[in-house]
Amino acid sequence: MTAVVFVLLAVLMWLRQSADSHTEILTREKPGGSVRQEQIICQTGDGVTQELELEIHPQEYSEQETEEYVRQAVSLWEQEYLGENDSEKAIYEALKLPDTMMDGMVTVSYESSEYDILHEDGSVSLESVPDEGILVELQATFTCQKYIQTEIRSLQVILPPKGSRAWFQVQVARAIEKAEQSSRKAPEIQLPEQIAGSTISWMKPKSKEWMVVLLVGACVVFVLEWRKKERKRQTEKLRQRKLQREYPQLVEQLALLIGSGMTIRRAWERILWMEERMQKVRGSQTHLFQAEMQITYQEMQKGCGEKEAYERFGQRIGMPEYRRLSSLLARNLEKGTRNLCDLLSAESQEAWENRKFQAKKLGEEAGMKLLFPMLLLFVLILIILLYPAINKF
Repeated sequence: MTAVVFVLLAVLMWLRQSADSHTEILTREKPGGSVRQEQIICQTGDGVTQELELEIHPQEYSEQETEEYVRQAVSLWEQEYLGENDSEKAIYEALKLPDTMMDGMVTVSYESSEYDILHEDGSVSLESVPDEGILVELQATFTCQKYIQTEIRSLQVILPPKGSRAWFQVQVARAIEKAEQSSRKAPEIQLPEQIAGSTISWMKPKSKEWMVVLLVGACVVFVLEWRKKERKRQTEKLRQRKLQREYPQLVEQLALLIGSGMTIRRAWERILWMEERMQKVRGSQTHLFQAEMQITYQEMQKGCGEKEAYERFGQRIGMPEYRRLSSLLARNLEKGTRNLCDLLSAESQEAWENRKFQAKKLGEEAGMKLLFPMLLLFVLILIILLYPAINKF
């Protein structure tokens, strides 16, 4: 079925490509788009073909349009480039210098007369600024296609206001740099105890590796515990499924043996004897209920009452079917086995019907699991077929 779907998909794609193969018009990308390579086949009237590869550039604006885009970009840049600074005469915060503007139509490049102070990304290194400040020229070049416009601004870079947090950070950076430079011949660096009248204490940042180890360890423990519980759950699920499949056979054997005149205990012993013989022939345990029946038999051998032993049998397995069987056996110990045969026969018939129903249910579940990939392929086919048509609109 999957192969048929893929064949149909390939045929539909071939038909769509055949319908769209003849063209005399190639479409450019919109202004601001990228250059793309397009392969096309040229065919003459006598059937000679030639394959060509074209480099298709995006659509370009007219000269008037490019000038207008740059003018708007410069106007917008003027309003925003100072960032948090109040004026060009007092720069100590980072500038806002975008690389592109007008939805990518205009690109902007920057040059600074003092690269160690004002960087191309707009950040300012205040540690290198003298106390009296420094004049820095910023050149911004706006480009839209072939049109270029340059703007130059003179900026006075100064230290932050004295006493502010930024000013104190500059003092700390200067003090550390001074301490490092003055002790390069010594094996150690003595960090200053006071900066700008404030007492300073130094410490190394605490490693966060222990947090990573703790987190990874917690994840590993969680995954291992989850995996352990999941394995246990899957094992128990498989065990219950097998016990459910074996139940009709057990009830049928009890019905036949008790119907032949055996007591419940004698029939129990007989089933165990047959299971042990089958185990010797096959070399492994044939049915899961055998181990639970063996425990019940040993309990009766040690003096436990039959009624209690059968009830424990159902409780250990824990499944409704086996609880119902143990209850049926326990109730009929005193009444005799005459009516029990009919009850067991009815229970056997119901168990076989239930087994058929479960088999049908498992088959439907398998079919549903295959249905999802088929629906996914169907949606994929629809997308492939409809996407070109939607793009044309």
